[in-house]
Amino acid sequence: MASLAGRRWLLASCLASYLFSIMLIYQMSPFFQSYASACCGATPNTVGVIFAALPFSSFLGSLAMADCLGRLGAQSSLAAGLIALAGCTIGFGLSDSVGGFFLWRVCQGVASAAVYTSISTAMAQAFTGPGEFALANGMQEMAGNLGFSAGPVVGAMLYQWGGFLAPFAAGAAGHVFLVALSSYVWPPPAAKGKAAEGEAHLLDGQEIEPLEPKSIVTWREVASTDLLWLAGAAALAIGSWGCVEPTLAVHFEASLAISTGTQIGLLFGIPALFSVAASAATVPLMEHVGGVAVSVAGMLQLSMGCILLGLTDPTAGLAQPQSSGPPAPLGIPVGSPAMWAVSYAAMILVNTGYALVWTPILPLMMDLAKVELADGSRDAANAVSAIFNAAAAMGEAAGPIIGGAMSSVHGFAGTSLTPALASLLYAAALFSRAPHLGGFSRRPSADDSLDALEHAVAAPSQIHLRSSIAGPAHEMSRSISGGSANEVSPAHFAPIRL
Repeated sequence: MASLAGRRWLLASCLASYLFSIMLIYQMSPFFQSYASACCGATPNTVGVIFAALPFSSFLGSLAMADCLGRLGAQSSLAAGLIALAGCTIGFGLSDSVGGFFLWRVCQGVASAAVYTSISTAMAQAFTGPGEFALANGMQEMAGNLGFSAGPVVGAMLYQWGGFLAPFAAGAAGHVFLVALSSYVWPPPAAKGKAAEGEAHLLDGQEIEPLEPKSIVTWREVASTDLLWLAGAAALAIGSWGCVEPTLAVHFEASLAISTGTQIGLLFGIPALFSVAASAATVPLMEHVGGVAVSVAGMLQLSMGCILLGLTDPTAGLAQPQSSGPPAPLGIPVGSPAMWAVSYAAMILVNTGYALVWTPILPLMMDLAKVELADGSRDAANAVSAIFNAAAAMGEAAGPIIGGAMSSVHGFAGTSLTPALASLLYAAALFSRAPHLGGFSRRPSADDSLDALEHAVAAPSQIHLRSSIAGPAHEMSRSISGGSANEVSPAHFAPIRL
């Protein structure tokens, strides 16, 4: 384990990389459909396929990354991913055909798989204390949502200022800077058999041997049914957004009577700020009601937001026009302040619901894998990160394809109602699986671990500690024998199904 200062620098580097990569990927949302239509005659369905190309290739790349991380390490994999993502982004910005857009989007997906899996793995390996990874992951999602908020706004401004290439060139330059930053600030790996600088290596005044490096776990070993149910929630969250994203800019042009990229970018960006706050609130919510409950609540909120978005579709013909312009199902005049208010409310619900679903999933998966492996000497971080990112990529790939197909047949209203229905059904399914996924109990905090340690020191006889690492469905039993004062037996994790 690196020193405290080293871990802070590592966290800062990971958060910056995550922030700028999210900004780069989502910055084209306000203008790409219009540009591609004018540039090469791309239809909404074609744009959906182009959007989906990145996550689909990222899905395939994420599974391969689990093995690469074991050989190259997180730092080298992250640097390679950032450089590749920068190069592919320049290629995308220079393209002027559907084939070119699709090809470079595929390459971006492979590069982003290396970036995201490396970040998740590095943070899971660095923050192993009680509640540490949940907090670090919450900060990561705050950075991601901030990037999602700023990306469309900055992208639209750069597009209006310098044309199509400008936002992609700026994003590529930022990624090259991040490579230099991560190379400089990441703590060096500790040498085998030696404690890292700043790491405590004394217990009761006596020196102890440092832990041996943990063996790597493959993704196949941890891909249990329960873990895949959690991964499916991540796929649903990002897939729901991906379903409406490709046609959202055109929808706002019709329902709000606007055409400037900056205004559309603000409609993406301002509601996304609420998802930053929701991500920050997720960590304390997980401690009080459990991650499964937070995700289920987020799915219900996401569903309500998608339904409200669908009701603002002026082409659905469910209401008579009350002013000049097409009708809107809610009976609100197109372009009116009321329509702006409803649109913002719907986007806020979608963004905050997404954050509540997404943020708890990776910590829940990490906890579940640790318990189910029942072997503290093995590191499952790379395998779980690969499954999580692969599931997210699959959802992000399926969303635009489904959304593009639905838009061609049923319009925007039908497109937005599709993820709403899917979220409701998955919320019910996840609720029924809650006893297997940790229930609705709170997560353990650092104070809980300190209390347990105090009890263990005070009572040298055998002690059984009840842990909610994966909820009440699992029990962690630690035995402290009556041997020497410094002899502590290994912890045994045994999953118990209720």
